[in-house]
Amino acid sequence: MWGLSGGALAAAPPPPAPALPGALARVPRQRSRLAPAGVPTDLPSGAPPAAERSPAELGRLRRVRRRALGVVAVVAVAGGALGAGAAARDAAEARRLSALPGFVAPFGDPLTEAWRVEAAGDVRVAGGHLLHVEGGDLVATDLVTGVRAWSTPVDGLAPADVTGCVGSDGASPVVACVVGGERVVVLDAATGAAVDVAAGASEDVRAVRVLALDGDLVRLVAEPASLERIDPRTGDVRWSVALPPGVAGAQPAVEHGLVTFSGDVAAAVDGADGALLGVFPGSEVRRPDGAAAAVLRATPDGYGVWVAERRRFGDMTGRWFSRDGSELGALRGWLAEPRASDHSEPSVLLTVTDSPVLRAVGPDGALLWAARPELGLPVVRVDGTAVLASADVLRRVDLVDGRTLWSVPLADGDAVTTLSDGRHLLLLSASVGGGRRLAAVALEDGRTAWRESVPASWELVDAGAGDVVLVRDGPDVLALR
Repeated sequence: MWGLSGGALAAAPPPPAPALPGALARVPRQRSRLAPAGVPTDLPSGAPPAAERSPAELGRLRRVRRRALGVVAVVAVAGGALGAGAAARDAAEARRLSALPGFVAPFGDPLTEAWRVEAAGDVRVAGGHLLHVEGGDLVATDLVTGVRAWSTPVDGLAPADVTGCVGSDGASPVVACVVGGERVVVLDAATGAAVDVAAGASEDVRAVRVLALDGDLVRLVAEPASLERIDPRTGDVRWSVALPPGVAGAQPAVEHGLVTFSGDVAAAVDGADGALLGVFPGSEVRRPDGAAAAVLRATPDGYGVWVAERRRFGDMTGRWFSRDGSELGALRGWLAEPRASDHSEPSVLLTVTDSPVLRAVGPDGALLWAARPELGLPVVRVDGTAVLASADVLRRVDLVDGRTLWSVPLADGDAVTTLSDGRHLLLLSASVGGGRRLAAVALEDGRTAWRESVPASWELVDAGAGDVVLVRDGPDVLALR
């Protein structure tokens, strides 16, 4: 029979046993003080005391107790090993994500200021440092500690002269910056000392951009128009490819091992061997909004090209290619992949039409599912899901079938950023009552993990810092962790 006790189901106690004249009183089961919790070494009711047991029986009980203690020890060690293994996997996943664009190291609860430096003007992140120009020096601040790592004078350097900096990884990382629109300065990332990369390069080479690719540098040369991959320490040219007319003037990027170009002409170059995979001329008239006439975007499994048309009576259509340049199909709408993406479920591509309608398609363009405009656009893609943000709602959907996993309203003024630590998404409100709100939304269930008031002067710095979240506060840059 079952009864209710305090709102929870509980077993009704059995009726008391009648007292038996002359019988031994019932003794509750006693637990040995030496036995750990959960080990069944209790003595049965009415068991004779140790003094009345035979030596053989006492030996048997000791053996049972030792075996029980051994089982508990094994279970405890196994549990500890499983916990340590899970923690190691979580840490490894956090490191993997923080190395991807749009992701940073796990947020604090809440984020707090780790360090602050005065760095007026534009700042860049490269080689594990925050870079800015101070006087005629290029100054590097360590992203983890906030300590000035080095300061290196560069001839004729002014803040406006630095048009781009990248950091190469590998055993001997470097920082490379384009100065004055044509000169590449390469510095040791640890010390700031100049690295001579003159070997293999002509002195009259006019480089307009420099990119980082798997520990090497990729240099875009204006005249003659070419792209070359060089060793950052020796300057040895690993490969060089002549670029067709118009490509050198396009915007270059390194995406998943490809060097891509978007502009009046789009192109894709294989970063491994310099093979020119494809060239896609844009239309003669640029789009009214000034965007590139031809856009090329890459994922780990392929790339797509969108060419603006002079007259278009319908949604934009792109062409999707495999990594070797084979055309797979047509994509309706523009690619809508967020910057913060772990590229899970790679067979699902996200596009957005002019309506706008969010569409999930396969590489051949076959529709998997579509979402109404009010559901929002993707801001982060992780663990086979996408988080969509609209003006007033944040929701998480399954990439394969479009199911809504959770949906939460956004507070008035909340602006969704594209920064995530893989478990949370960062929100920064507009100025409200002389201040702003910084908040983290848990990706697991959409709840607000924490919310803090911050100064109205704070602005997020759009830089892939990895270890910290960078914020501009007037002339200062501060790191949150």
